[in-house]
Amino acid sequence: MLVATDDTTLSARTTYCSNPSYSYVEGIYAMAAPECRGMMTSELITKTTDSAFVTTAFSETVTIGWPCEDVDATGSGAYAAATGASAEENEASCAASNGTLFNRSNGQCGCQDTRAYYPLAVEQLSMSLEHAFDTSTAFGDWEGSSVEAAGGSGLETFVVFKNGTTRKFNAGEVMAMPLSAWFNIAGVDLDAKNQAVRRDDRGNLPPMRTTGVNVRVDILYSNVDRATKRPATSEGRRDVHAEVKLRPEYGTWTGVGVQAIWVVFPADPDDSVPQHYHLVERTRQGVLFQFHTSGLIYKFNFWYLLSVAIAALVMVKSADVVADTVAFYMLPGGQSTVLLNKRSEIVSKRSEFAEIGMKAAILACSYRNFDPDNNGIIEAVDIVRVFAHVEGITWQQAHAIAHMIMAGADTSFQGEEAGSEGGLSFIEYMTCVEGDAINFADFLANVEPAKGTSDEEDCRLAFEDERKSLPLKKGRMFETMPAAPVLGQSLNLTNEQKQERLGNRGVLRVHFERASGLKSTDTNGLSDPYAMAVIKRVHVKTKALPKTLAPAWNEMLQFKVTPQLQAVVDANMTVSVMDKDTGMLDKDDEVGKCTVALSALAECDSITFAEALTPQGVIYFTVSWTEGEASPIKKKKGGEASPAKKVVVNGTGAGVEHQSRVSAV
Repeated sequence: MLVATDDTTLSARTTYCSNPSYSYVEGIYAMAAPECRGMMTSELITKTTDSAFVTTAFSETVTIGWPCEDVDATGSGAYAAATGASAEENEASCAASNGTLFNRSNGQCGCQDTRAYYPLAVEQLSMSLEHAFDTSTAFGDWEGSSVEAAGGSGLETFVVFKNGTTRKFNAGEVMAMPLSAWFNIAGVDLDAKNQAVRRDDRGNLPPMRTTGVNVRVDILYSNVDRATKRPATSEGRRDVHAEVKLRPEYGTWTGVGVQAIWVVFPADPDDSVPQHYHLVERTRQGVLFQFHTSGLIYKFNFWYLLSVAIAALVMVKSADVVADTVAFYMLPGGQSTVLLNKRSEIVSKRSEFAEIGMKAAILACSYRNFDPDNNGIIEAVDIVRVFAHVEGITWQQAHAIAHMIMAGADTSFQGEEAGSEGGLSFIEYMTCVEGDAINFADFLANVEPAKGTSDEEDCRLAFEDERKSLPLKKGRMFETMPAAPVLGQSLNLTNEQKQERLGNRGVLRVHFERASGLKSTDTNGLSDPYAMAVIKRVHVKTKALPKTLAPAWNEMLQFKVTPQLQAVVDANMTVSVMDKDTGMLDKDDEVGKCTVALSALAECDSITFAEALTPQGVIYFTVSWTEGEASPIKKKKGGEASPAKKVVVNGTGAGVEHQSRVSAV
């Protein structure tokens, strides 16, 4: 029983009790200044599997019936014994309480009285919530309950208030709060007016206490960590928790129908016979809590992932089959026949390389016609000069076409000299004519020497003679293709001096000059390349130059160790060109790579390389070794390093002087 039933003064101290401002009389809803009545909890609560109803107001109709001819004032008879009053006394009581007397044609008399009531102090009722989840129908045997203790299958529950704050209930803790607290969480005010209901004849709106209100209770299960927002799949049972959210769903009237209570049940089921009875009917309005459970619980399932991957592959293959069917059998005008025959071609590596080689030879011939000054670069002026032989083209049109070609095909424009409009190397020219399907740098990297041929020496001499006959143009170098290493000054050492030199320690330097025809690794079609040399896990590298496929580093780098020359000539040097990435999680990409031998340093002071990079591009650098201790490269004013000083090798007086001006390291 409510405490209110024991407090005789509570009704007088409660605002909504018998308060005219709470009156509402419209049609069947006659709630004129409802009185307060202390009631049993069982009279107020109605529960189902997914809801709980709390009565906050009710209209009570009391109907008492008796035979009209039963005027025995002695109080004898079954009805009189049950009610403690005779028919005459009931009539008088009905009149005194403003009840309505009725007299049926079958001789049935009675009184009907309707009053409105508010359950006193209903907000003090305590409501507890228990909940559980079970995933056995979905996967595994994960389950949990709010009543279980922590450490097992117990659940932590977080009740979320309307303002976003939460209250935590630990696993096993009883989730019990007064109804006033639950109303506060949902943002429900029972004394607020219900704007969704029509006003009565006096212009009054009923309060929520009178009409009732729906409250949706969402219980959301999840194993997503509340702090990191990431699923915790390793310890599913302990990591699952629940969030409880309440929100009102305002409407007109919320009730659960009429409750009929027979105080005295009719003795005769035939209602045509006048008889005694006492019926109480309550039409209840109140707060209906409707519970909804949902949520997502994550669990890693390898076999499910595999099935999804297989299904995706099947779909991709199905799409491929459909596309092939359309392309090879359904296109009109013989297009499908051409595509099918092209697909059926069998091309060997030998025939493919022969085709690429012949195309390269033909394009080399036309390249020479485009490049009359033999500077190794096709410039816009060279293209304009060719268009001069075509009738109907003005020089302005030829100039526009030339720069259109440069804009699309000159991928290494950033590496051109200052003030130049750029130009096409042979690799760029070949790519422009034949497309990206022919990568000449890859082709060169995979060409195997034709050993054992009788014309090998004749071809070498012809190539070198033709190369020597080509003049250089000021400001440009013809070295856009790989070439054999060029040895520096010979030291003319005897065998004894050579052995002594190999045993001495000295300084190993590498001068990175430039590179061309590099592969693009960035989305802008360019790279941010730097060069790096590695010998036995010791490395040096240049600074990175932004947005170029033809970097000109011109940097002299010095290894920090002073190795014996024997160790240098026995090792190979790996040279890499890397693309500098500035993102925190990005790793530098490899643009190209090559490996060179340094055995020639046993008899000369330096080796100059023009090496093909894999997969494409050419890099130019010089490696030198000088006997003695390492010394830092001194900077000159303006950020340049001074030339290396002359050094004496093995006391023979033979000297090496490096006269290049290089950027500071």
